[in-house]
Amino acid sequence: MKRALIAGILLWGCSSGDTLPDATPGERQLVLVTPSGGTLGLFPADRQSLRVAYRTLPGAPVGGSKVSFAIYGDPVGSSLSADSAVTDPNGLASIEVRAAATTASFYIIISAAYAEDRRVDVAVSNEGFVSLRVSTVYTGDYSTSQVQTVQCLLYDNLSCAGLGTALGQEPIRSRDKLSVGETHVFQNLPSDSNYALRCTGRNISDQLYASGCLSIPNQLLPPSLELSVSVDLVDEPLTFEGRYQLKTTFGLPNTLRPLAGALAPWANLTDCNYDPAQLLLDCIVDALSDPQPDCIVNGTMTAEAAAVAAERGSLQSGCRGSKNDQGSNSLERLLQDKIEDNDPTLNKRLAQTETSAVLVLTQFSLKSTLQLSQPDGNGTLVATHQPNSLSFTFGGASQTYALTGAKGEAGKPIGVFQPSSGPVAAIFSNWQLAVGEHSFSLPFGLMAADALETFPWLGLQLSSLSNVPHKIVDTIHNGNLTGCEAIDAVVCLQARLSAGCLSTACPKALGAMATYLRSGFSEMGSESGTITLSGLAHVSDPNGDRVIENIGSTDEPGIWLNSSLVMGDESFPASTASFTGLRLQSAAP
Repeated sequence: MKRALIAGILLWGCSSGDTLPDATPGERQLVLVTPSGGTLGLFPADRQSLRVAYRTLPGAPVGGSKVSFAIYGDPVGSSLSADSAVTDPNGLASIEVRAAATTASFYIIISAAYAEDRRVDVAVSNEGFVSLRVSTVYTGDYSTSQVQTVQCLLYDNLSCAGLGTALGQEPIRSRDKLSVGETHVFQNLPSDSNYALRCTGRNISDQLYASGCLSIPNQLLPPSLELSVSVDLVDEPLTFEGRYQLKTTFGLPNTLRPLAGALAPWANLTDCNYDPAQLLLDCIVDALSDPQPDCIVNGTMTAEAAAVAAERGSLQSGCRGSKNDQGSNSLERLLQDKIEDNDPTLNKRLAQTETSAVLVLTQFSLKSTLQLSQPDGNGTLVATHQPNSLSFTFGGASQTYALTGAKGEAGKPIGVFQPSSGPVAAIFSNWQLAVGEHSFSLPFGLMAADALETFPWLGLQLSSLSNVPHKIVDTIHNGNLTGCEAIDAVVCLQARLSAGCLSTACPKALGAMATYLRSGFSEMGSESGTITLSGLAHVSDPNGDRVIENIGSTDEPGIWLNSSLVMGDESFPASTASFTGLRLQSAAP
């Protein structure tokens, strides 16, 4: 019984060559013997042997193994003598291909265990056959090295113009992994067919990079000849369609009229020799007479206010002097000396606030989303431009305002605006994108006023404008007294009033002073702004996937050639306006 079992195993091993226990996938190979070029050209009713060698990878023949043959496509009556054959001791297996009476184009797949399939293309024709020697030339904008691999597909009974409408049609021949300039010969092509040869080039990331197509009419294909053709590979159209996040940096002239109005109270704080003491005393005198002081002294004064006013410096060209009308040191001089004794640089820093405010409002950045369509054949495309946020930056700090309608945009919500409502014309040519003139409205005055509440006072080490009057008053010392108590001691004594004469008026004066300094900002807050833009930028495709990723760059930003801010009835051209853009991954709005 044991001997019979062993004999059965040996018999199974010899008769079933398609299961080889000593082989794994990829350790066998099929080699075409006839036809060696992988194509057959047959006249109707012809017969042709198809022979293949089955070998180990080192090249030793594998005998007694099954090799399968299968037809794909429409043979229109042509057939195979068998669908499989067993290799002889030399590893050879063969069948016969039998052509029918009708022209046809199909292919045969040959397979065996643990080996890669082989393909044989078969054509049946009454008119004879021709060979096409094919090569490619890259004629795009980059170097040839950008095209790593080339694939060529050959279609019959088609022209290049018909390829777009021939959905689902399979090529009759193909060749992969060519390089630019490398030649391949398609053999045994029926000479009575028209052909379309489409070749595509891919980059190192296997992305479609360049392509070309050549129509080959049968008039160019005399039988039994070889025709050499070359396909020009031109760059695939660049993809623009999608959203790009832009960042625009604006520089506006520092002569902005609304800005000058907003800062007028600050000019009063620093434009006289004895400021800020002069403005402080204006507010104190007004607070002694007016239950709602605004730092503007007018109307009838109370006795206390008149006594204090009498000790103030003589007025000349709007500024108080060091002496009062009686020739004594003025209150402005007495208070200003104490300010400068305690903080010698305060006046300079106060004067710089106006300059700082100018910098805050005339240098800002705008984040926005530019949505682009795909260019047409003339390079014309459509854009929409949506502002998302506006930022002012000063002294290493920044304040960002999220504009209504910006989804997920970080920043302080503020106001309502009307974005650009209609499409914007744009043109792409020679790696440059020109964006036509367009406008959108922003609550610029409101944002500017809010920013002025925060930034310019950083030089005073203050968090907001409302603390500025307290900063001034806190620098006034008189013995052990500071602030309003020190001012009370100096002013009440000089005006020959009882101590504590300013106990109520001084705190009210500080509040009035803060309101007065802010009054210009309130006026600016009522000013909306319309930003108008049109510009030009280089675009780039850094990874070579034919998708535009960048608009402008750090080294060469785009320029808004025509840019302005309109406030009220005045237009202020930007002194600088540059932008860069980065493609967003999602194309959703």
